[in-house]
Amino acid sequence: MYFGGRRTFIMEWGLNTVKKLFPGLLAAFCAVAVVSACGRKPSQPSSSPAPETVQSGVVQSETVQTTQASPAETPVVVQSGAAQSGAAQTAPETITETAGASPAAESDVSSVIPHYDMRFYLKNLDPSLQEDVIALYSGIKEFSPKIELPEWTTAENADLLVFVIKLDCPELFHVSDSGKYTITTTNGMANAVSLPYSMTKEQYDERLEECNELIRGLVMDVSDRDEESKERYVYEYLTDRVNYSVKQDQCGNAYGALVNCAAKCDGISLAAKWIFEEMEMPALVITGQEQGDPYGHAWNCVSVNGAYYDLDLTNDSRTFDKVMKLYGAYNVKRSWLGDIYPVSPEIRLNYQLPDPASMSDSFHVRNGSYIYGGDDIRSRFYELLDEAAEQKDPCLIQFEEDSDYQTFMNEYESYAESWFNAKGCGGGFRINALNEFRTAGLKVTIDN
Repeated sequence: MYFGGRRTFIMEWGLNTVKKLFPGLLAAFCAVAVVSACGRKPSQPSSSPAPETVQSGVVQSETVQTTQASPAETPVVVQSGAAQSGAAQTAPETITETAGASPAAESDVSSVIPHYDMRFYLKNLDPSLQEDVIALYSGIKEFSPKIELPEWTTAENADLLVFVIKLDCPELFHVSDSGKYTITTTNGMANAVSLPYSMTKEQYDERLEECNELIRGLVMDVSDRDEESKERYVYEYLTDRVNYSVKQDQCGNAYGALVNCAAKCDGISLAAKWIFEEMEMPALVITGQEQGDPYGHAWNCVSVNGAYYDLDLTNDSRTFDKVMKLYGAYNVKRSWLGDIYPVSPEIRLNYQLPDPASMSDSFHVRNGSYIYGGDDIRSRFYELLDEAAEQKDPCLIQFEEDSDYQTFMNEYESYAESWFNAKGCGGGFRINALNEFRTAGLKVTIDN
């Protein structure tokens, strides 16, 4: 998986817009494009068919010798890359259904996959794929170079299995986030998956214990707290320690965030999910792609006291220019993030996600720093400045309406100057702004 994330920028008595968007996107449709708007993939001859390369949702003509094809066996090489339009937008075969697996089948998979009941994507797959889920998870844990699928399925289904097992199982951080893997088909049906690994089994076992030990300590620290406090603890812990990085080794997985303390959005989101699950709080990793831009993002959807909220830790992770945390997407409605990063088609076309629809429990609403449409911007800003100055905290502010946010960003210097004059004192401030979430924060200094 490879997803970028957005970062905040700093202004000092003036707004210098530095919009940083880091590259990366998990394979958008890969084998899905085999069934494109142009029609279904033609059937292969019965002997020695040519392998197909599927890259970024576009079928290429060249032959790739990544696996040795036996008669009637076709390796499909899937490689991540920039999402393409056209065929990549074709809906894959939907393999989820409302009916769950039998209790016996659920018991089998739960004995193999930890926290299976909280693993939304895997739990909501068609029950006919559970044997393949067990085989894929077990094979990955054992570093199997080629994992046989006991229940042959379509290449599209096999591709989706790989996609969701990476999102649902943060402990499988040894799978390379290069995005390249191979699905082998026989007579058009997928029967094996080959995945690359980024470390040896000995290294993985050692690093897994590092993660488990760290998380056990975090769980113990908050064992007597309620779920709201646990969520805030996880948020503060990770955003205090993780430096945003797209270059550090393992930056796209949970180990990179937990132990190396350097990760991008997918690594941060996977680490948060892992911790939440150990605290018995169901959490998803959701991926999306910004419209008109070949970059992606990942964030969490967390259950707190039985209600789901979208939570984006990445924008408050540590950067060299970070002045303060802004809590721009803390317990927000889906559209707050989804309008910027529409949910990935692999998720949207196959799952009915929990759908947070309200901002009523968001950080800024609860903090009193949410400016609703129609509020007097200047007077509300002065109230927040007064409170921040008294408590010696940063002044945080978030806007419901984009037009109000734009007005504020154009006028905040004059507002602040008038506020200082009214106080009869001098001073200054530094400001962080997060345009996509209409959020700003001012660190105020008052001269004595």
